[in-house]
Amino acid sequence: MAGSITSPRSPSGEATLTVIWIFIGIGAVMILARLYLRLRINRQKLQVSDVLICLAWSAAAITGSLEIVLFSMKALRKDVDIFLSGYHGDKEIAFKVSRDTFN
Repeated sequence: MAGSITSPRSPSGEATLTVIWIFIGIGAVMILARLYLRLRINRQKLQVSDVLICLAWSAAAITGSLEIVLFSMKALRKDVDIFLSGYHGDKEIAFKVSRDTFN
């Protein structure tokens, strides 16, 4: 594809989703360990930072879920760039999903 900004060595959609959900899972384990340490072991109350970390993790999980929607629409293929060049499905719906995901 001439003029494409994607590299031939770009990861596949499956690889991208796998890495995203591995990191979200690692983050969940670390957050749970932090909350367990704070609440059970140190017997402290939740801090504002704990709530913000949980909100940030929730945003990451929502973004990962929207990536699954893009993958099911075949918008995470190697030949589709961030401007949806090379996408052959309903571009209006894919644009709305990608806009909500990345903005």
